[in-house]
Amino acid sequence: MKRRKSVTGILIALAICLLVSIFSSELPDGLEMVMEKLGISRHQQKASQSADFSPLPEYRFPRINSPIASTALAALAGMAVVFGAVVAIGMLLRKYKERKKERPTNRWA
Repeated sequence: MKRRKSVTGILIALAICLLVSIFSSELPDGLEMVMEKLGISRHQQKASQSADFSPLPEYRFPRINSPIASTALAALAGMAVVFGAVVAIGMLLRKYKERKKERPTNRWA
């Protein structure tokens, strides 16, 4: 039952991720808009062009022609990274909790 709920939750998250990514806007986000108003965007663009590595530039997978498919894949990749981090943290917390149970609570008694 617990596994069924986990799988259902993951499938719902995947569906939401794909559905929302289809409606993503090409307009700049709030931070980019403020940078443009302040004239900072030119400096940022020069810095980003000098960087050799950007895993998902502009929230898209490179070399995929369809903007919808490219954005959807980038969203799925981001979700996979976050999911992996959450699972890893959960496993570490579980190990910590198990070790804490094994230790005696009152060392001075």
